[in-house]
Amino acid sequence: RRRPLPNRTSMHHFRHGTGNKASAYNRVNTNSLVPNDDNNDSFHNEEHQSALILRSTPSDVEEKEQSNSTEDEITIQSQSESSSSFRDISIIVFPLLLVYISNQWSRYSISYLVDFSSPDNNAATAAAFTAMNVDLQFTKSQYGLLASTAFTFLFAFSSLIAGSLADKYDRKLLTLSSCLVWTVATVAQSTAQSYEEVLMARVVMGGACAFAAPAAYTLIADKISKDKLAFANSLYGSGVYLGGALASLSLLLDENV
Repeated sequence: RRRPLPNRTSMHHFRHGTGNKASAYNRVNTNSLVPNDDNNDSFHNEEHQSALILRSTPSDVEEKEQSNSTEDEITIQSQSESSSSFRDISIIVFPLLLVYISNQWSRYSISYLVDFSSPDNNAATAAAFTAMNVDLQFTKSQYGLLASTAFTFLFAFSSLIAGSLADKYDRKLLTLSSCLVWTVATVAQSTAQSYEEVLMARVVMGGACAFAAPAAYTLIADKISKDKLAFANSLYGSGVYLGGALASLSLLLDENV
């Protein structure tokens, strides 16, 4: 049996979507194929924001680190620029000054421990207890070697090394160590039994004394504010003359001991 042919009108509605089923079918397909503009915009916005976050995160971290480092530098600079009080100077400069006085005292003490008033080092005019040259029987030329070359040669060479070490290592420890060495050298000089022993003591003393000034001046520059730095340096530099003055007073100790 043949099936009846469909109505032309129904076929027209089905083909062109004017019927109920066809229109519903077309609407479903159309909605599924064409994306919603609102959903599409929100999707692209979220993707764009996530890309911005990923791109901006490292730079934001770097900017925060730079801002933190800048704040730290400003804090350190403000602390260093704050004026140092007399208490700060007394805590930092005066101990270094005492060390420098001891340095210069040990250095110039030998100048007041000789007596060449007698051409033959006669004990009648110079006692062996107060005059080292009489006790150890060395000449003026030998004394010149003790007072100048034996001390200053190694002192000049050690000053270059001292400046380099002061930039790399603990300057307080460097100062204390050098002070201990020249103190031992001074004791060795006073108890020497021959000219050669005095000569060796002077060489060691010259090498040790060179470490005092580089470490001290850099410590003062780091710890004292700029408005008090000149005063602190001049106060420390006065140790040269105070030490020399105390060395000259050693003659009074010889007369009263």
